[in-house]
Amino acid sequence: MIYVAGPYSAQTKAGVLANIDRAMAAGAELVCRGFAVIVPHFWGLSGAVANVDYEGWMSRDFAILEKCDGLFWLPALPATATTAPEPSPGTARELALARSLGIPVFRHLDSFSHYDWSTRAPAGVVLRPLRRSRKARL
Repeated sequence: MIYVAGPYSAQTKAGVLANIDRAMAAGAELVCRGFAVIVPHFWGLSGAVANVDYEGWMSRDFAILEKCDGLFWLPALPATATTAPEPSPGTARELALARSLGIPVFRHLDSFSHYDWSTRAPAGVVLRPLRRSRKARL
């Protein structure tokens, strides 16, 4: 499972919605490429974040991230050709946790196809992208 990490907070509600939209679009692209994906930003659409404080959400996100096979880092905008992208404060914490656990961090969607997923698998388990069904089954 791939965890999508990127900025959520913003100075305006429109900024928050733009961050959610970017994260959801990245998650959708990964799903189309055959991966199981978790996008924690999704909960922002439900209004549920109003009932849980920041550290409460971070601890839940960390618990999920610990179970993931990879992290896709969606840098905060704007990044220019002359400045390196910086993670948001929450994303920086997610990146640190992933790296401490040996979870690979990806910054480009095309990087996923070049990664040797067998290095993340427990003994006897084969990790690979999900296969797309030729026919939708109900």
